[in-house]
Amino acid sequence: MFQAGSDTQVIGHRGAAGVAPENTVVSIERAIRGGAQAIEVDVHVSTDGRLVTIHDDTVDRTTDGTGPVENMTLDEIRRLDAGHHFTPDRGRSFPY
Repeated sequence: MFQAGSDTQVIGHRGAAGVAPENTVVSIERAIRGGAQAIEVDVHVSTDGRLVTIHDDTVDRTTDGTGPVENMTLDEIRRLDAGHHFTPDRGRSFPY
């Protein structure tokens, strides 16, 4: 992807958000395989004080759920589908 010795640094924003659901293990793994030297993720705190990697304050945009992260327990968040809306091909498929 990039030449060795280059001064360019590759940072995976939310993992590899263009090819896998953002802020997921799959997305982070894809970014690393793609040559990312660092990964940037966003972290919020659930109502039971657990850290959750999700970009938005709510789960609405990236999951099949609705509501603020801060009002949900970790178990409630884990039951959501983090790939529900993800499509790598502008809506032709939803592989996750």
